[in-house]
Amino acid sequence: MRASRHLVALALVTLNLSVSAGARPAKEDEQFRSWLVHWMSGKDWADDPNTIYGYALADLNGDGRREALVWTSARGICGTGGCRLAVFERGKAGWQPVSGTAATRLPIRILASRTRRWNDLGVVEAGGGIREPYEGRLRFDGKHYDVGWTAAKVAKGTKGA
Repeated sequence: MRASRHLVALALVTLNLSVSAGARPAKEDEQFRSWLVHWMSGKDWADDPNTIYGYALADLNGDGRREALVWTSARGICGTGGCRLAVFERGKAGWQPVSGTAATRLPIRILASRTRRWNDLGVVEAGGGIREPYEGRLRFDGKHYDVGWTAAKVAKGTKGA
């Protein structure tokens, strides 16, 4: 993977991800970025020069540690409904996947509402037969976030970051 192309894309996409208030600690951010580049290097689609990705670190489950939201757009992993969103949690053995969905569009919001102690996520639902785009609410079911195609609509004015 060519890091220079992906780091430029990272800066562009990260600006579109909404995160909770507060600055990212530089060390944690750099450690996650390094892990993410390594993790992506094993994926066939990551070597495509048109691959773009972005991430945001935020405490989604209230445990005081930040989880990672990673959005990726690449040939072969996006469809008419959007692209891949993965959520990772840091454990004793490093970063582990918690959830993923292949049908999300930017922007992604972390909503103030919570389901099973995890913040709900607001994602744009469009394409794949949806005639009018809307913000869908992804809820945590105790093991992972539900998939975008079944997301309930988020009421206008819903608070979130």
